[in-house]
Amino acid sequence: MLDRIPWRWVGDFLASGPTDQVFAVDAETGAIRFGDGMNGQRPPNAAKISVKYRSGAGAIGNVQAEEVVPGRDFEPIERVRYHSGALLTAHDMQAEQDYIIEGRRRHYRTLHGSGIVSGLEVTVGQNGIVVSPGMAIDQAGQEIVVSAPELIPFPPGCRSFSLFLSSAETLSRHVPSMATAAAEDATEFSRVRESVAFEYVTASDVDDEPRLLLARLSCTAGRWSTADPDQPRHLVILETILCLGAGLLALAGLAAATRRRLR
Repeated sequence: MLDRIPWRWVGDFLASGPTDQVFAVDAETGAIRFGDGMNGQRPPNAAKISVKYRSGAGAIGNVQAEEVVPGRDFEPIERVRYHSGALLTAHDMQAEQDYIIEGRRRHYRTLHGSGIVSGLEVTVGQNGIVVSPGMAIDQAGQEIVVSAPELIPFPPGCRSFSLFLSSAETLSRHVPSMATAAAEDATEFSRVRESVAFEYVTASDVDDEPRLLLARLSCTAGRWSTADPDQPRHLVILETILCLGAGLLALAGLAAATRRRLR
């Protein structure tokens, strides 16, 4: 997707013209290729490119009709077995982390599900949407923690959007690396910092990525407002009316009981 304009996936560029917004994917490496301006349009130099994809087992993952396969949460996972004289590599250390992380996420997925644990209230500020600190669990079982209030600029255009929250990771802490001894200044990142990402999505762009709906936003005459993401606005209004009605009935009953005692 380039500047929020989706480009079409093609097997090759032979039938593409110079203005066709298409791309191809190398099945072996996963590399994305664009046209050269003759067969397929060449993206502008300053274009922002975002990619959404799914990964799987390919052809070997295909199953016959009515064949039952175990779900993700029932697949066995492996942990590292330590023993004297073992040669431990970065791959082994990563496998150990993966075992712990996947076990924790499986616990959240199967026992708790996804949603907001606490906080993460969404309000309309003067300069954007404000999300309060809090914690959530996404559909993959990933913990998402917002540690400080976040100010998110208003989306472009006065129309309806949904505000989503998802997990993100950034690399930090450069350290010398001995893996490439030929390079004098060879370094590697030694930490992975877990962070968060916010995204405005229109109804046509909603997909099944592991992210959480925080609020539905609407704009009328340049004024932004939020709605409860768990229920439509008309249900919120109906619920308020019912609560007021129940309160009035309770007051009426109390008044009738008071009159009977006074008699």
